[in-house]
Amino acid sequence: EFTAPILALAQGTTRIAQGDLDFRLEDKGADELGLLVQSFNHMAKDLQEGRMSLTHANAMLAEHNRYIETVLDNITTGVITLDADGRIRTMNKAASSIFDAQPERLEGRNPAEFLPRSYSNIFVSMLETLREHPEQNWKRQEDFLLGDRSWKLILHAVALSGPGGIRAYVIVVEDITELEKMQRMAAWREVASPMRSRTRLLQSSYRRSVWIENSANR
Repeated sequence: EFTAPILALAQGTTRIAQGDLDFRLEDKGADELGLLVQSFNHMAKDLQEGRMSLTHANAMLAEHNRYIETVLDNITTGVITLDADGRIRTMNKAASSIFDAQPERLEGRNPAEFLPRSYSNIFVSMLETLREHPEQNWKRQEDFLLGDRSWKLILHAVALSGPGGIRAYVIVVEDITELEKMQRMAAWREVASPMRSRTRLLQSSYRRSVWIENSANR
């Protein structure tokens, strides 16, 4: 639900920064992300029409960035940004919660340096893929095990390109652990329901046969 608008906003911000003021985002949603997309489009239109001074434009961009940060800190989807070398620049609250990490301890570090080998290999593979194909969206579903904790995540990543090559990366993290548990429970209920019906039928048949047998012995 959140992944596509977040990635689109990241790419749109880069396009505007490169001078592509014709760029617009499409999102008719009425939630906060939908309003954020509308705000982005209004900003791009104002910039395009040249109705603001450079100082005003910079102030508006700064305000827009603060608004983006506020929205991202209040959604349940994790968002992590990396610099061109793969070092962590920012983590929103959801990402910090998902990984049970303090952002200030990780910012400026490359995840390949502190992740277990199997997960650092995934991270390195992601960077290699995006560097080779920066126009693509990278996606992977992974089961994470750290200590006594396990959870299932869907990872999305894009490269943000600018003059001279890739300038940054955005990673969107969806924690589907509880969703998968609910799906398993729903599937089990579908299986268990006819089993319970058959069990009740067998019990009823057994009680009837016992009653008939007792009646015959009287």
